Amino acid sequence: PSANYTVNMNNPTYVAWGGYTQNFESWTSVCNSLDVPDTHWKNTPAVGNNSTNGITSWRREDQGVTNGGWPNLNGTYAPVFSTGGIAHSAMCQTYNATSGNINDLDLYLDCTGSGGSLTINFYEINTSGTDVLKVLYSTNGGLTFTQSGANIGVNATWALQAFTIPSASATTIVRSEEHTSELQSPCNLVCRLLL
Repeated sequence: PSANYTVNMNNPTYVAWGGYTQNFESWTSVCNSLDVPDTHWKNTPAVGNNSTNGITSWRREDQGVTNGGWPNLNGTYAPVFSTGGIAHSAMCQTYNATSGNINDLDLYLDCTGSGGSLTINFYEINTSGTDVLKVLYSTNGGLTFTQSGANIGVNATWALQAFTIPSASATTIVRSEEHTSELQSPCNLVCRLLL
């Protein structure tokens, strides 16, 4: 006999683009334990133990071991935040991850009323190695993505990044995509996202 099962999907909600700020201080549980900064985000994969299966996931920089399946905090550095008043950041812990991994942290935006273009600003650090962070966007709810600007590689200190997102769509997704290219490379940290 077959059984019926109900699957509840915890899809992110779209947030209006104007004035949204994320400091990555307080994370919430949607698909896994403390896996997203708020309900406007999606983290793929939601969990990953990079020393076991070679994949990793985004988390607040000090919560990955207890909530993200990270084996350790190797690859971290100080300060873990970019500016005063902020104590944390989003981190994709790739220190022991397998080369070729892609880890996504997606922000769901309603860009109606934006005039067709907005700028996303955030601080980023990656002290050495060849891992890169890409910023992509979708104007059709994630069916297709286009890269905005160039790859972000090594930044020895926190650096302000700015990317133009050409969208007036109510179903815009902005993706922070970490690409792992080597073992034991420090990790990309993102702090204080501003629209």
